[in-house]
Amino acid sequence: MGNPNCFADNVTRFMFERVAIRGALVSLDDACREILGQHPYPPALRRVLAELLAASALLASTLSFKGTLIVQLQAAGPVSLLVVECTAELGLRATAQWRDTAGALPDDASLQVLAGDPAASRLAIMLDPKDGGPIYQGIVALEAASIATLFEHYLTTSEQIDSRLVLAADATRVRGLLLQRMPSAGPGDDLAWRQ
Repeated sequence: MGNPNCFADNVTRFMFERVAIRGALVSLDDACREILGQHPYPPALRRVLAELLAASALLASTLSFKGTLIVQLQAAGPVSLLVVECTAELGLRATAQWRDTAGALPDDASLQVLAGDPAASRLAIMLDPKDGGPIYQGIVALEAASIATLFEHYLTTSEQIDSRLVLAADATRVRGLLLQRMPSAGPGDDLAWRQ
């Protein structure tokens, strides 16, 4: 049956034949355990951080620049600060600051719930190039319940690329799948995209 660890800590990019759709698949086992093991994060925050690690790695894997992708949440709710950083080489780190109330939230609490008041919260996705170019920052409204939907919205509005993202995390690992409709896609690719 093969080595069960062969998929641990890996990002695989792929393209479909005969349709203008590309994708990436990420698996973070050791990296997720190491990062989340640094602090006693409440369960809901652990899951959200794991999903943000996977989403950041997927997004960074699609970029054609050398630099760092940073996802930062500043909020007034149970979580006051959350930062995930992913380098062009897919090096990851993350940290968060939270209030005691975060521990009382259900394990499946969304990023929106962790942030509290959406009007007083900001989720920024920043691209910081190493070559000295300008920093790009996109602000994502916390209107969606899932991190996957937030990133899909960011990619569709900021990058003008139709995207679908699926994330799944447990206590020790996280997986993610990103599909994107390439700019060269035409009407003939519509059916494949819907499927």
